[in-house]
Amino acid sequence: MDRNNKALRNVFILLIVFSLIFMSAPLAFANNSEDALIQSIDNLFYERAECTIGHNTNLNKFYVINSKLLQFELNDRVQKFRALEKRWETKIVSMKSTPYRKNINISDNIANVSVYEWTFFDWTWQGNTITSGFGVNHDMTWSFKDGKWLLLKDSYDEGPLTGVISPDYELSTESTSTKVVVEQSAMNTATSTVSYNRNAAASYADNYVNPSAHGGTNYPGYYNSAYYKTQPNDCANFVSQSMHAGGAPYIGWRIHNSSSWWYDNNGTYPNQTNDDDWPLTWINVDYQYPFMLNHFGTEIPISDVNIGGLLKGDIVYYDWDVQNGVNHVAVVAYTYIDYLSGTYAVLVDCHNYDYYHVRWDYAGSQNTSTGPIYHPIHIYNQLSF
Repeated sequence: MDRNNKALRNVFILLIVFSLIFMSAPLAFANNSEDALIQSIDNLFYERAECTIGHNTNLNKFYVINSKLLQFELNDRVQKFRALEKRWETKIVSMKSTPYRKNINISDNIANVSVYEWTFFDWTWQGNTITSGFGVNHDMTWSFKDGKWLLLKDSYDEGPLTGVISPDYELSTESTSTKVVVEQSAMNTATSTVSYNRNAAASYADNYVNPSAHGGTNYPGYYNSAYYKTQPNDCANFVSQSMHAGGAPYIGWRIHNSSSWWYDNNGTYPNQTNDDDWPLTWINVDYQYPFMLNHFGTEIPISDVNIGGLLKGDIVYYDWDVQNGVNHVAVVAYTYIDYLSGTYAVLVDCHNYDYYHVRWDYAGSQNTSTGPIYHPIHIYNQLSF
């Protein structure tokens, strides 16, 4: 009887051992699974945001040993945000980063991941707390080593808001529109007018730059799918859409010249955009800037901006290099008024670098030696066509 019991006990022990081995195999595999990688990505962006605003975090655990990228994140990037605070004369009091996963490809313990990161940050101004945001594309490479996912490479560019460009950055290969247009005769004199709805223009801009307006945990298609996406140069296209949402009328329908401004979906709205048509004034800042001055608005002095010179639905052109004309445009989405001092905090939205409610002069001063030249355009309340 004892011998039988001992044999049974040994069999039972062996069954337990084999069960543990069998059960542990999928668990070990799960550590380098896509779910485990996603968790690492989410944790990284959360702690990276906390680190940026000065909270103690342990970013080391996400990077390979002696990573130059880690040192960049801990030093260069943090210093850029301190410089932003100094420019804006403010303090960033909170920050939240959300990664929207666009693509994950895992092979042999190496993962190539495309992530669109959206960051909201709260900053103080004249006793108020203002929420701004920015979106950044990341092309990341992760390695599964020693039982965890570690970041090897991260190529991204946060643009002129922060000036942060990662040491791994590689220029995007996304192409923009190559539509060919032919200049035609000038337009006839305008005979009608419409009212410009500033709130509608600003609401459109907010809705199509801020991914949280569309919800979901995956990368949202928050660019308006009814329009051709002219990435990576979508700033003028975005401003045209916003202004049209505010009632700015089409001018010179189906005519391609510097005095026309329109968008034709060719009867395939909203499901097909490859056959859409437009003049360069719709999508190109070099053509759009003079068109706006000739038809829809007037340029105001820089000194007038923060005393009520810019309103919702107005626009700002930027000359980054001070050599080749305007390079960028944004739409005014909100103004915070400080009644005691009589000053405004003018906030803009834009594409290219996706920015939400950032200061209109977000990249620096008017001094050409330290920053861009700005061209603030006040859009008329009544628009002629």
